[in-house]
Amino acid sequence: MVTIANMRMLGCILIVCSHFTLIYVGVIPGVIVHLIADFLTMPFFIKNKMWDMVVMLSFLVVIGVSKLVTNYGT
Repeated sequence: MVTIANMRMLGCILIVCSHFTLIYVGVIPGVIVHLIADFLTMPFFIKNKMWDMVVMLSFLVVIGVSKLVTNYGT
């Protein structure tokens, strides 16, 4: 069973990987990796009532989703 702390650690690793992906691979794969990382880290911050992080990650999710929609939207 994956705990929330393990999800946060994996999410933090993926955040670093997403920046590498953004720079060396492409914007869309980097955004996808970053969104996965955001969704993995969010439960930890909600459980520990770190609302500043929840708000910041929510903004980053909105930015990432809007980037995906502009590239793959109709």
